[in-house]
Amino acid sequence: VIPPLFRQTRRHHRVSSCAGFATHIVRVVELRMSTEAASPGARWREAGDAVVGNLRDSESKVSLADVASDAASAAGLSFVASVNGRKSFSAAFGQRSLSTKLALLVPATEPRNGRRSLTRISVVSSKEGQINDGDLAEDDVKVVQITPNNFRVTSTCSRDFLIEPFEPFKMDQFLRTLLYEICPPFVNWFVVLFVEICIFRHTTEEAVCAASARGFTPLPGPLARLVSRFDPPDYSGNGDILLFGMFWFPVFAVAFSSDARAFVEPLELLPLSILLLCRVSVIACKYALLPSSYCGDVNGKIYGVITQSDMARTLVGSAWLSPKMKAHEDLLRQDVENACLEADVDLRETRIDVGSAEAATAVRARAGGVGRRSETGVANTPSVVSGKELLAAIVDAHIGRTLPDWVLPILVVGGVAYALVSPVCRGAVGVPMFGDNALSQATAATLFLSSLFLFLNNMVFTVSCAWTFRRQRDAICCLNDIMRFPGEPVANILPPSPKLQRTKHKKESRKNQHANGAGDEHGKKIELPEKEPPAVVAARAAAARGAVVLVDLKDPLSCLCWSLVRRALRRVGSSWARRMNLYSIVFLVAAFTCAGSLLVLCYGAGTRSHRLTTAGELFYLAIVVSGLCSLTVAEGSAINDLVPVVRTSLKREVVAIAAQLAGMQGNGRERKQNAATETNERVRRDEREALTDALRLIERVEQYVHLEEEHSHPVEVFYRVPATTAAITFTVSSLLSMLLIAAQRWFQMTGSEGWSYGGANGEFGVTDPTR
Repeated sequence: VIPPLFRQTRRHHRVSSCAGFATHIVRVVELRMSTEAASPGARWREAGDAVVGNLRDSESKVSLADVASDAASAAGLSFVASVNGRKSFSAAFGQRSLSTKLALLVPATEPRNGRRSLTRISVVSSKEGQINDGDLAEDDVKVVQITPNNFRVTSTCSRDFLIEPFEPFKMDQFLRTLLYEICPPFVNWFVVLFVEICIFRHTTEEAVCAASARGFTPLPGPLARLVSRFDPPDYSGNGDILLFGMFWFPVFAVAFSSDARAFVEPLELLPLSILLLCRVSVIACKYALLPSSYCGDVNGKIYGVITQSDMARTLVGSAWLSPKMKAHEDLLRQDVENACLEADVDLRETRIDVGSAEAATAVRARAGGVGRRSETGVANTPSVVSGKELLAAIVDAHIGRTLPDWVLPILVVGGVAYALVSPVCRGAVGVPMFGDNALSQATAATLFLSSLFLFLNNMVFTVSCAWTFRRQRDAICCLNDIMRFPGEPVANILPPSPKLQRTKHKKESRKNQHANGAGDEHGKKIELPEKEPPAVVAARAAAARGAVVLVDLKDPLSCLCWSLVRRALRRVGSSWARRMNLYSIVFLVAAFTCAGSLLVLCYGAGTRSHRLTTAGELFYLAIVVSGLCSLTVAEGSAINDLVPVVRTSLKREVVAIAAQLAGMQGNGRERKQNAATETNERVRRDEREALTDALRLIERVEQYVHLEEEHSHPVEVFYRVPATTAAITFTVSSLLSMLLIAAQRWFQMTGSEGWSYGGANGEFGVTDPTR
C-alpha cells in the first residue's frame, strides 16, 4: 500500500539518474538526524516533504516502495505504524486511534468514610491539539482512558456516572436485588443493611445510602426523610410502601384469616404473584447491567448521597422512553459516544457530503454541536458534515423520540380491564364482587389496586422492548434513505420549530417590546419566539421546497463514512437493548407460566380445584403478554429484514458502475483509432481509476454489511435468538398451542363431563354427575 502522497508523485514525476537517488539518500539521512525529537506525525510530514522535493529535482528511476520505506525510516516510524495513523484506518479502528489521542486519566481519591475512599473520575480534556475538532458545544460528554485501551464515557450532568462499553452481567447484583425486591416493605430496608454490611463488608452509612437509592425506607410518611440519603432528602420510600403494601395485605389476610380465605382462595393470588415476580426479575436484570460506577461495590454511586436525577437516568420509564428530559439531556450524547466505542469506530475526522449546504445545515442543527467541524471547514465545504454529526442528528431525530401519547391510555384501559377480571368473575358465579364484610372488602380493594399497578408497571417494561426496536428501525431506515434517490427529506432531519417562550416583562425593556409589538398592555407576561441562525432559517425554507439529504456513495470518503455511521448506529442504546433482551426472556417465561398453569388447572381439576377468577386472570395475562412478546420479536425482525434491502441498493450501484466502466473501455478503443488527444486520454484514465476504486469500495461495504448484520451481529431477542420470522412463529405457535389445548380440555369437561363453576364461591367441580 503506497501513501497517496507518493501515488501522486508516481503520476507526474519520473527519475532516471543514480546521482539524483544518492542525493535523495543524503537528504533522508540529514532529515532523520534533525527530527529525532519531533512528534511521529511531524517527522512523517517532514520526511515526506523532503522526499517529494528530491523527486521533483531528480531523474533516476527509483522504486516508490523503496521511497516510502526510506521516508518512514527517516521519520523514525515503521511503515505499518505510519499507515495505521492515516484517517481511514483511524476511523475504522476507533479504539486504537483513541488510545494514541487520549492521555491516561489519573482519578482523584477522596475520603468517603473511615473504611474506604471514593475514586472520582471527572470529565477531562484530551491531549492538546488532538481531537479539539470533535469537542461538543457544551463540552459535557467525553471519552476518557482509564487504563491502556480501557475507555469510559463521562458526563458533567451526572458526576462519576461512567458508561462502560459491553457492560458485563453482574450475577451478584442480580441475586441481591432479587432478594431485596421480593421482601415486603419495611423488611427490605433491614435486609439491605444486613446483606450489605455482613456479606459485602460495606459500612452502615453506605448500606443506608444503598437502601435509600433503591427506594426502601423503614419509616412511613414524613419520617422517611430521616433515613433518606437523597440530596435533598425526600419521601421516595413511601412509594414502595404504598404500591407493594397493597400486594402483601391480601397475602397476609388470606394466610391468617379464614374469612378472607373463603372469599379469596390462595390460588387466586397466583396471577398477581406472577406479575410481582416479573417486576422483581426486571429490576434485578436492571441492576445486573447497570454501570459499575453506579452500583459497583467499589466507588458505586448508590453507596453515597445521590440526587433524584442520578437515579432517574437509570430507569426505563423516565430515561430511555423520554431521553430528552432536562434532568438527563446528556443521555443520548453518552449513548452516541458509547456506540462508537462498541462499534470500534472514530467518526471525528470522517467526512460525508450530504448533497447541499441546506441539508448539511439541517444535520448540524439537529446534532446540537456533537462532532462539529471548524468554521473554516464548514466555509470551505458547506455541503460536508462529519460522521459524528450525521450519527448524532439521526439519533436525536429517531432514537430520541418519546413513547407516543396514545400508548399510555391503551395500557391504562388494559390494566383496568385486567383488574376487573377478578370482581366480574366473582359476580358471574353469584359471589359478591367486593366482599360482604370489612376484611373481604379491604382484601378485594387492595387486590384490585395492586393488580392495576403491577399490570401497568410490567406492561411499560414490555412495551419499551418493542418501542426500542421500532426507534432503531426508523433510524436505520433514515440512513438507508439518504444513500438512494430521492433521499431523506430535510424536514425529517431539521430540529422542531422553536416554541414560544414565556418571559416576564421588565420595566427597562417595556418601551422596546411595545414598539416591536411583542409586549402586552399590562406588562405581566409576553411570548417571544426563539431566534434561529440565518442558515437554519434558509434550511427550513429549503425543506419547505422539498430539499433532501442525499449521499453519493461513489465518493470514497462519503462511502466509508456512511458504512462506519451505520455500524455505530446499530449499537446506539446497546446498554438499554441488552437490558430489554433480558426483559423479553422474563415476559416470555411469564407467558409460558400462565399458559402452563391453565393446562395444569384443566388437567388436574380432579386433584386440585380452582375458581373462575384464577382461570380468567391467567388466560388474560397469557394472551396479553404473549401478544406483546410477539410484537417485540416482530419489531426486531423488521430491522433484520432491512439488510437485504440495503444490500440490493448497494448491488445496483455496483452494476451501474461496472456498466459504465465497460462502456468506457469500448469508447476508449474507438477513440484510440480516431487519434484522441493525450489530455483527453489522461482525463478518461483518471475517471476509470476513480470509478474502479469506487466499485471496489462499494463491493466491500456490501460484503461487510452482509457478514456483520446477517451473520455476525444480527438483532437478537430473548438474549441470544436472532429476531427472525422463525422466532415469531415459535413464540406464537407455542403459546397458542398451549392455550388451545387448555381450551379444548375445558370445553370437553364442561360439555360432556358435567363440570362447571357452580361450586361453593365459584369453584370448578362436577355439578351434573348424569353426564
